[in-house]
Amino acid sequence: MSTEPPLTEEALAKKCNWWWRESFAKPSQKKTTDMVSLLQSLKGSAIGKYLAAVTQGAVDLVHPSDTARTADIGNPSQQAQGTISAVFEAQCVCSAWHYEVAARLKGKYEFGEPWIKLSLKRKARLAKRWPDPVVASSRGCVRISIEEDFLPQQPGWTPPLNMSWNLRLNNKPLARGFLKMINQMRIDQGVPNPHPNAGIRRRAWGWRDVELMDIQKHGLRPLDESETSRLSKAKRKLSKAKAANRDRKTNT
Repeated sequence: MSTEPPLTEEALAKKCNWWWRESFAKPSQKKTTDMVSLLQSLKGSAIGKYLAAVTQGAVDLVHPSDTARTADIGNPSQQAQGTISAVFEAQCVCSAWHYEVAARLKGKYEFGEPWIKLSLKRKARLAKRWPDPVVASSRGCVRISIEEDFLPQQPGWTPPLNMSWNLRLNNKPLARGFLKMINQMRIDQGVPNPHPNAGIRRRAWGWRDVELMDIQKHGLRPLDESETSRLSKAKRKLSKAKAANRDRKTNT
C-alpha cells in the first residue's frame, strides 16, 4: 500500500510545468520597469522608436530574427534583444494556449517541449498558425516601410500612399483631413467603421483550462460540472482554430 502523500495542486503545477502562472498570469513589475528604462535609454534611436510604437500598439511587432526587418531597427543590444523577446512573447498568448491544449489532448508536445522553451522561430511559426481571432484583423493602426519599395495592398487596409502632412497646421484640421480621407476609403472598400471595442481582448486566455486537463489526467480530484464544461469549451475552441487554420491554408 502506497504511503506517499496525495499530490497537491502546487506540486502538480511544478510537475506539469505550469509556466504561464509566472509568464502570463502574473504581470512582472520588473519587466515593466525594464521596458520603461530601456525606452528612455534608446530614445531617438531607430530601435527606440520601433519599440515605443510596438508598446503603444501602433505597429505590429516582427521579431528582429526576421531579416526582412533589420533595416527597421538596426542592430539591437543584448538588453534590447531580451526586451523585444519579452514583448514578442506577450503577443503570442493565444498560440501558446492552443499549443498547450493540443499537447494535453494528443498526449505529447508537437515540438517535444512546453511552449515557453521553444525557440523564437517556432513561437513565431505558431503565432502565424493560431493568431488571436479577436485582435488579429485589427492589430496595429499603421504599416511602415523603411524600404524603397512600396507596401503590398492588403484587404481592409488603405492603398499604399506616398503623402506628406503639413506640420504647420494645428492637430484639429490635420485630424479632420485624415478622417475625411479614411472615411472615403472605407466607403470605397465597403469596410464599416467598427465599434470602439472591436479588436480589443477584454477577457484573458483561460489557462485554468489547461490546468484542469492536468488535474483530470493525474487524478488529483474529480472535476465538477462547471469545470467539465470548461474543458469541453476548450476542446471546441481548439477544433475551431484548427479548422480556421486549414481554411487559411486552402485560401493561400
